Amino acid sequence: MLISIIIFPILFSCGTTQQKATSYNERGITYGKIGQYDQTISDFNKAIEINPRFAEAYNNRGFGLSS
Repeated sequence: MLISIIIFPILFSCGTTQQKATSYNERGITYGKIGQYDQTISDFNKAIEINPRFAEAYNNRGFGLSS
């Protein structure tokens, strides 16, 4: 999919753990906007796995589950 080709390399160019978690969170938001909810939840879960204290990712995951 085109979005994965464009966004996924960004995840690997990030240096810190929080930057990686933020990248997954942002990609999850993007997937949600195009209706790919399974990928949305997967990316929010990955962001939380990377940083278990990332409140925004928990919030977005909860919103994504109710979509």
